[in-house]
Amino acid sequence: MHTSRILPVLFFAVSVLWSCTRQTDFGEDITVSNQPLTVSQARSLPNRGKTVVVRGVITEVCQDEGCWFALVDDRAEITTRFKLDGIGIPVISRGTVLVKGVVRDTVIGNSYVPELHARGVKFVN
Repeated sequence: MHTSRILPVLFFAVSVLWSCTRQTDFGEDITVSNQPLTVSQARSLPNRGKTVVVRGVITEVCQDEGCWFALVDDRAEITTRFKLDGIGIPVISRGTVLVKGVVRDTVIGNSYVPELHARGVKFVN
């Protein structure tokens, strides 16, 4: 077989194997008894200090260790950091996730900005 034909076949095989074995859950297990919150809802004041499950899309990930990521919906964004040491997501992660965590205020300059301190992340379709 010619080399130009082998490479696409090899790439396809590796892609299929990787997608079958890639990890989709990180940290604590997530069980959803109610409808998950949107990012906009999680950022609201009544949710500060509460453990919530939030559904959103990952748009940016810490390129060092995957220890934080930006989670968005169609109206808002929240920075998500892992509460437990040693937990991170792959730095190439993108897509829709469920995140279980506690909404906390972080001081940036003179402002309080909500952050989600994650305990678990689950990638969903």
